[in-house]
Amino acid sequence: MVFITDEIRDKIEDLDIEQVASELGLAVKNHKALCFVHDDRHASLHFERNKKIWKCFACDVSGKGVVSLVMAYNKCDYVTACIWLCDKFNIEYQSFKNKTPIRKKKRILPKYYNTKEKEEVKVNETYYRIANWII
Repeated sequence: MVFITDEIRDKIEDLDIEQVASELGLAVKNHKALCFVHDDRHASLHFERNKKIWKCFACDVSGKGVVSLVMAYNKCDYVTACIWLCDKFNIEYQSFKNKTPIRKKKRILPKYYNTKEKEEVKVNETYYRIANWII
């Protein structure tokens, strides 16, 4: 599990959209590139660096931000796109893969079984109330 903090998200969103497009394998020239969605022969995918917007004027696919570009190009979800960007641009993020999640302990009342017949023995009502009060 990966946790994307606000600080990491801000660093990702500050990346240059044309530089990200180049890392994806798009040949960006004069703020234009061949569209990756359709079979493009003329550069119809346009980038606006100041607003971090990308749009294809042929097939009308568009998005805002570098994460949406990576999501559309790699056909992945938000977290996977953020991990890809962090790996490519050396942004550190926290991963919780090796750590076990902290779970609340369940309240377990003692069960008394008859070992020979494996039938549940009724617990004294007073003992049951005391056990619940302690827990």
